[in-house]
Order: sequence, then structure tokens, then C-alpha cells
Amino acid sequence: RIYRIVSLCPCVVLSPGVTPGPSTSVLVGVVVGLVVAGVLLTILLVLLCRYKNAKDSCCNRTFSLPQPQSTNQQDQESTQGRAPDPGYTLLQHGIYDTITPSDNNDNDQPQAVLSVSPQWLDPGDSVTLSCWVKESSTGWRFFWYRTVPYTARLLSLSDRSYSVEPLSGNGTSEDSYTLIPTGPSHTGGYVCRAERGDPVYDTLYSKPQFLWSGEPQPSVSLKMRPNRNQHFNSKSLSLSCEEKGNSTGWKLKRYREKAVDSECGSNWGSIAGSKCTIMLTFSWDSGVYWCESGSGEYSNAVNITVVVGPLILESPAYPITEGDSVTLRCTNRYQETNPIPKVDFYKDGVLIRNETTGEMTIPVVSKSDEGSYKCTFNEEESPKSMVRVRGVTPGPSTSVLVGVVVGLVVAGVLLTILLVLLCRYKNAKGETFIISH
Repeated sequence: RIYRIVSLCPCVVLSPGVTPGPSTSVLVGVVVGLVVAGVLLTILLVLLCRYKNAKDSCCNRTFSLPQPQSTNQQDQESTQGRAPDPGYTLLQHGIYDTITPSDNNDNDQPQAVLSVSPQWLDPGDSVTLSCWVKESSTGWRFFWYRTVPYTARLLSLSDRSYSVEPLSGNGTSEDSYTLIPTGPSHTGGYVCRAERGDPVYDTLYSKPQFLWSGEPQPSVSLKMRPNRNQHFNSKSLSLSCEEKGNSTGWKLKRYREKAVDSECGSNWGSIAGSKCTIMLTFSWDSGVYWCESGSGEYSNAVNITVVVGPLILESPAYPITEGDSVTLRCTNRYQETNPIPKVDFYKDGVLIRNETTGEMTIPVVSKSDEGSYKCTFNEEESPKSMVRVRGVTPGPSTSVLVGVVVGLVVAGVLLTILLVLLCRYKNAKGETFIISH
């Protein structure tokens, strides 16, 4: 599926591929180093005791290293024993009936409002969900949900666009909920609702709000042609869901005008296999587009702006890693193939370049290049384009090597201390050790 958001500012997320975090890899290396140190330490003690042929207590002791706990365990919230959430009915085997508050409430029932900040995922950072009720802000208890593909007899939104799964069992008294640390698995839709009083008075569910990622995902990637965020109206646009694994049933969706559209091929675009084509673009085709599978997986998302004016700023639609080069190009609707003779480029509202080729190249992108860009020509200007730069994280093998070195250094220090203590102990008993190499 594909969704879209209306926006005059397309978002270019520049980021590396998803790799294991350096801290996890360093930890693995440290554990490996310490295990090696433990083995060496045990061998040394045995040899020393045998050499002295003494019946010292150290020879009869067993030394063992504590086993590291698995870092792959994830906290999972069990739904067993949980009271049924107001708005749906508990059936056999933990299956919930599709009864939403909007199906059984008066027209004056308030609706919760949800916001997600930030809406574009920067892995590792925290994301805050905020929920409020327009009519009143006191005395509410808030409940948080994540959207999943619609399934009959599950808790679902009234329009059956999605079913939902609770993030917290008993809700929270705070009007915000934090996801930390975030990763690709957190991309997708979220909704909230609120309740208060006895008997319980609850709100309607909020409209879904989404957390998107510009990074290619393991299962599928959204590809776009032409490969840029800004497009002139009355042109064709092609998008496709390119699968990487065994996942099937991908649909192209879009989010525009603060709501989710149906997938491509229903009332917009034409679908052929995994390819969606918009033959003639209009300004209302602006929004965020992504692929969504029948199991609830999400691809990377692209923020598209369809421009009616004479200028667009061409910038990559996909992530760029810090250290790569990037070229921004100012294009005239009436001379797309010819470079504009004199263009001014702005970053965060400040003039930074005057170019005679119509292009601005940053040969080595750094974090300081992050910002909002636009171009101007003859008193005309393009929409703004947000360029985000993400740093490079060390590869797993490098991090493991660093961890091993750290572990061995620690082991060397411990062995040195042990030898000094043993020598002092034996000297105190009037014995002399000669250590030959």
C-alpha cells in the first residue's frame, strides 16, 4: 500500500544502512577477551601450583566466569490476564470483537487527537506520542495503540482501515508516551484514545498518525522514477515496491491532507504488478508514499511535493550517508534539460552559493550540511527541501576487534596483578620463584 502527506517541504533523509550498534559489538568483543583471559588465568594457576607441588588451597579451588546474559531478549508485553479494553468485547482464546467506540456513541462524543514527534525516524532517538482531548484536558487516562492490517474480530477502527494492538495494558495518566530507542520496527501507524469517570466515559479513537523512515528496509524498498522529491504537475510519476525477501502482498499507500488514502489502483493511480503509475500529477498528489505488506511491514517512505510553479529543487529521494557527495539542481519547468545560467542557493534562509551551472555540489557531506534548502532564479523560487545527514557508525567486525583488544588489555592487567600478589605471598613464606622465559 502507499500513503501520502500534504507538505510543501519534502524530506530527504540521509542515512546509512542499518547495522548492528557499535556498543553491542564492543560488548561482545569485551566478553570474548575476558573469556580468553579467564582461560589463560586458569592455566597459569594450575601450572604454578603444580610447579611448587604444594597442597595449597588455591589448587583445590574452582574458578569460573559468570555467563553473559543474552542480549537478544526483548521485552514483550503479555496480554494474558489483561482486562478487556473499553470499546471491544473479549471473546474466546483472547480474540477481540470489532466493536469500536464510534459504533456505539453519541455524536457529541469527543475525539482524541494524536501527534507524533518527530514523524521521520532517526534510529536510536526517542519518539514521543502525544494525545489530548479538545473539549477538556483534565482527568483523562490515555491508551496507546499501534495499527496493524485489518483483521476481522480484532479491535479495529470504525472505517476498518486498520486493526490496532495496545502498546500499554492499563493506559497512562500522562498524555504522552515515549518510544525509545527507536528502530525500523517502530515505523507504522499509531492511534490513541482517552477515558475518565465512573461509569467510564471514553473518547473516539484518534485518526492514525505515522512514524516513517527514509532508510531502505530489509524486506522491501520503495523506488521512484524520477528519483527526486519535487515534481512538476502534469507529469507522470512511477513508484514500485521492490521486494528483497519472501514477503508478499505489498500495497502502495499514501498519506495526504491529514488522512490515509486507499492503496494505488483503487481511486488513484494505475497498478501493474508491483508498479504504480500516476499518469498526470496534480498538486493534491503531494504527500508521503510508502509500501505496506499484509503482515504490517513498512518500506522506506518518500515525501513527494507536486509543484505548480516554474522551479523545483532536485534532491535525492533516498538516504545519503555522511561522507558521500550530493548534488542539488535547480530546474526550470520550461527548460528542464538546459542548465539555468544563474541560480542562488539558500540554506535555512541564508544565501550560501551563486552558481552559473544551475547545480550545487557538496563533495563530502557532513552533519553541518543538514538543513532546509531552496533555489531562486529571476525572482522565482522553488519549494524548500529538508536535507538530513546521519553519521556513520563503525561496522560490527571493527567494533568486535576493539572489544577483543580491550578485553585482552584488561586480562593482561589482571594477570600482572595476580603474579605480583603471588610473588609477595610466597616471599612472605620465605620462598623464591624464578620465572624463566
